[in-house]
Amino acid sequence: MRQPHPRFAIRLAAVLLASAMILPAAAHADGMAGFQAFERGDYATALKEFQVLADQGVPAAQAALGQMYLQGLGVQQDYATAAKWLTPAATHGNAAAQAQLSTLYLLGLGVAKDEKQSAYWTKRAADHGVKHSQVELAAMYYKGVGVPQDLAQAYFYADIAARANDPSQIMSADSHLPVDPSLTKDMQDAASIRDTVAQQLPQAQVQQLKLQADAWKPSLQ
Repeated sequence: MRQPHPRFAIRLAAVLLASAMILPAAAHADGMAGFQAFERGDYATALKEFQVLADQGVPAAQAALGQMYLQGLGVQQDYATAAKWLTPAATHGNAAAQAQLSTLYLLGLGVAKDEKQSAYWTKRAADHGVKHSQVELAAMYYKGVGVPQDLAQAYFYADIAARANDPSQIMSADSHLPVDPSLTKDMQDAASIRDTVAQQLPQAQVQQLKLQADAWKPSLQ
């Protein structure tokens, strides 16, 4: 079995809890049963539980199912099938699915490589508060990958991603989980991009962008 691409390493808890919709009690119970099965390594049961809900159109279950196909957990790794399930979840606001789908488009895994689509989903995830996506989007704006080059936007997204001590800057649905060690590197990368871009902008504009970052809150849409 192929090893999953390192960009796809993510706790399934984040996938499940990042859904914007409130599940009916029965669906919530089934979803938790799938999560609990996943946590104990019973991928066959997890897959069965998630599949039922995914077929019913539950975004969190679709995202979880897509994640399992991304990583080859209990199933043959299949990026195309992962994209099939991540797409409706992302469309309905699941931030983790948006972040994963953006990577599939960026790398051309399971879908045709499309930098504009990658940038679109990266921005959706970034606006929901996914720090890694904020860093990726800052780099995209800085380099003009999938979007027109925009140093102001590059600074803005790098700045909000670099703010380590502000709980409002962390994806709200996942904020009670233990902090992922990879966030430290993301924030370091963000600070590097921010400081580099700051040298290329008028200081008055930098100050205005800082105020915008101060007022920023994760989107709930």
